Amino acid sequence: MAESIVSVDVRTVTLPLPAPVRNGTKTIVGREYAFVRIETISGAVGVSCAFTRGTPLRQVVRDHLGAQLIGRSPFEIEQIWTDLFRSGETFFGRSGVFPRAVSLIDIALWDLHGKLVGRSVADLLGSVRTTTPIMMALGYYRQDHELEHLREEYSSLVGLGFRRFKMMAGGASLDHDLQRVAEISSVLSPDATLAIDVNGAWSSASEALAFLDRIDRQIAFIEDPFLPDNEVALRELRRSSNVPVAIGEWESGRSRFAYLIERELVDILRIDATAAGGISEWLRIADIAKEHGTRILPHYFPELHVHLAMATPEVEAIEVVPRLTSADNFDELAVRRPWDEAPVTSVADRPGFGIEWNAELVSRLSGGGWDAGSRDAVK
Repeated sequence: MAESIVSVDVRTVTLPLPAPVRNGTKTIVGREYAFVRIETISGAVGVSCAFTRGTPLRQVVRDHLGAQLIGRSPFEIEQIWTDLFRSGETFFGRSGVFPRAVSLIDIALWDLHGKLVGRSVADLLGSVRTTTPIMMALGYYRQDHELEHLREEYSSLVGLGFRRFKMMAGGASLDHDLQRVAEISSVLSPDATLAIDVNGAWSSASEALAFLDRIDRQIAFIEDPFLPDNEVALRELRRSSNVPVAIGEWESGRSRFAYLIERELVDILRIDATAAGGISEWLRIADIAKEHGTRILPHYFPELHVHLAMATPEVEAIEVVPRLTSADNFDELAVRRPWDEAPVTSVADRPGFGIEWNAELVSRLSGGGWDAGSRDAVK
């Protein structure tokens, strides 16, 4: 009997953080995740997971997209992506919740494909390398003993050999942010790099330049200095500073990324497969980046992006939020890879994305009856 999709299940799970943390624009007290589970007639299961970002992902997948998969072959990923996008693009638009919902389905299909043939997604994509560097993203704002925490966190990771780092800015006064940079710099090794993530907190180029002009060290890149639609400020910053600009985690679709590249608004693309359109669209965007010589540093979810990094030479590193920040609780949902142990990593030697889900927890927090599948592959 030909393999076909028989069910599409979508759940949401909310997990509180051990303690609130703050980036440049908001205080984070918990994380809400959406799960999509696709099962075939033979019992093979593909799973995806992403932040909801407060959007109704569950409703869009459940009420609009999921039914379109029933009876389809799990191997026709490209055609399914095209059909799903055409079915809702006119009504939902090309940004926001709709491409995130398509992303979840596409990612689950790639996971399912790998499990059906017993190969990792990296292998399916054609790996060109065996390891990739890790960039540690931390430096969140804290209520108490902030500077002491910053020194301890960064120095501990330097001691483990990490050399690529990112910190948060834009959530405090200029003087305080500069003090935070100085504290972190004091414990970094001479060969370490430091990037600054502003999370769209600034509104003008003058704010960005006032910050950058007073930093003594070279900055690897400045990320999301402004909100995505503030092109006036972005163009002025690009004209007035040689610090590379990284944007893209909020963007969806190849046309938007092509726009940013062709108008020379970006140096480093922060493509997120869970927002940009899934694995399929991420690869198309990477092809555009390659054509223009634009660098890539995927946003978050290393469990997914490590596979893409192995098949994409333009990827400089993958991003990890280490446990010690208390800003990430994904490891409660899955048996976490040892991201915090070494500055380079490889792909898990398992079919699909190789993620071992905590099915009992997801089931309990989402109303029961959820499992990640009993088999890795169908022979």
